[in-house]
Amino acid sequence: MDMESRKNGRDKRIRKNRIIKKHLILMLGVFVVFLTGGCRQKEELPFLAFSVYEQKTARMAALIGDVLSMAREDGYSIEWRSGDGSIEKQKADIRELIGRKPEYLIVVPIQTLGLGEVLEEAREQGIKIIFLDGMVDQEEFKDYLTVIRPDARWEGEECAKLLGAYFGGTEAKILEIQGIAGNSQAQLRSVGFRNQLCEYPNLELTGAVQGDFDRVTAGSNLQNFVEKSGSFDGIFCSSDEEGIGVLSVIGTAKGTEVCPIVSVNGQQDVKKALMAGYYLGSVESSPYLGQELSSIIRRDMAGEEVEKETLLRGVMYTEENAKEMQGY
Repeated sequence: MDMESRKNGRDKRIRKNRIIKKHLILMLGVFVVFLTGGCRQKEELPFLAFSVYEQKTARMAALIGDVLSMAREDGYSIEWRSGDGSIEKQKADIRELIGRKPEYLIVVPIQTLGLGEVLEEAREQGIKIIFLDGMVDQEEFKDYLTVIRPDARWEGEECAKLLGAYFGGTEAKILEIQGIAGNSQAQLRSVGFRNQLCEYPNLELTGAVQGDFDRVTAGSNLQNFVEKSGSFDGIFCSSDEEGIGVLSVIGTAKGTEVCPIVSVNGQQDVKKALMAGYYLGSVESSPYLGQELSSIIRRDMAGEEVEKETLLRGVMYTEENAKEMQGY
């Protein structure tokens, strides 16, 4: 083989090797793209921090369980703290959670006032704040992502309507058992109830005692009211917890006379009282807010605009439809 033939053969091999290398590089590039972005990568989910003001009542236990279940099912990492009924502890809890660097801070606020400073600290660190089952005063803090809560004003109105229907045109004195002082849901329920009660000139608001969303507190304060010769014909309670608390006192206060009690929540204990005929009605105020919360977070992560407030309404349960109540 002459020199020219050997040269041509060598050139062909070089060109062939170059073509093979190009194909290998192209295939490697496609493989890398496939691994790093050519196919849809599993989305990195945000870390959630969750602060509640208490955990002992049936409703709050159901709410906490639903949020934690949502986080587990959707693959979120989440840490939560309970304030045990203290605003100072809830503030300390939130500061601790801020230190964990969450993307979202979910807060069930104990009061409308008092959390503004620590919430501002979270906002300054770029943490998005979601209020659940309540809100804070917007004069104190307004830079939150959204609030998801039952329509508390409507709940109070529905309770007044049920008492109005029960008494018809008969004159009656109504006692109010109020929830936690300063709590947004308690305040709105009271406003809604009182405004609607004005539509019934035969119904008089005879007084108000503190219940604090607590059975023992409500029962004890009602007993004190009765001992001071306070009279009433019907009772509105801001929560079922208070309703169950006063139910134990009603027998002593009213003898065998029926005293209608209306309240808000939809708990199992009230369901039993409704079915037994000892209770007039309870407006469902669902604690199962996890699905709404998950939807808000997913939409925000996708860059979609989310509504500033989501209001939820339940059902009024009486003896007639008590079997349909889910209860918790």
